[in-house]
Amino acid sequence: MFKSSDEKTMRLVGDALNKLEVINNKLSHRINYMSGRSKQLFDYCVKAQMEGDVERASVYASELSQLRKSINTMVRSQLVIESVINRLYTVKDFKEAKDVIMPVMGLVKKLEKNVYASLPEIGTNVRYVQEVLDDVVHEIGIMSDAPSLITSTDSEDAAKILKEASEVALRRKKDLLPEASP
Repeated sequence: MFKSSDEKTMRLVGDALNKLEVINNKLSHRINYMSGRSKQLFDYCVKAQMEGDVERASVYASELSQLRKSINTMVRSQLVIESVINRLYTVKDFKEAKDVIMPVMGLVKKLEKNVYASLPEIGTNVRYVQEVLDDVVHEIGIMSDAPSLITSTDSEDAAKILKEASEVALRRKKDLLPEASP
């Protein structure tokens, strides 16, 4: 006995949902880890500023800038994934695949391009979801096109981080040193 096209489509949508939820959980864990690392690098930057080691503080600030960019990309990607998950649940719940699947396809294609560079394992999983959605599109017989995601700058961020770290370092130094009495 053969499954109907709708049953196959819903099975494919379910597979994509499962994979996207796994990807979303992995991204959450990675974002949490990197956020902790971000705080650690900022503290190192402040400590270097307090010690007067501007060169080391600059290295930490630059690394922190890159890390924050990666975190921002991951957070945006996670929001896209959550959006795709919600839309696919709509497809699954209401079986209106033709009305919902095309915007999802575009988001997943852009997501794969943006995530693969920084997180290849997750990018590979997103590529799998993209292939599953391509199968869904093929099953329901529609063609696809896509929207886009965003990126940011570098040395300006590092300069802002250095300035912020310097201010925190000055405050911490003042807190550590007893005030001279008149």
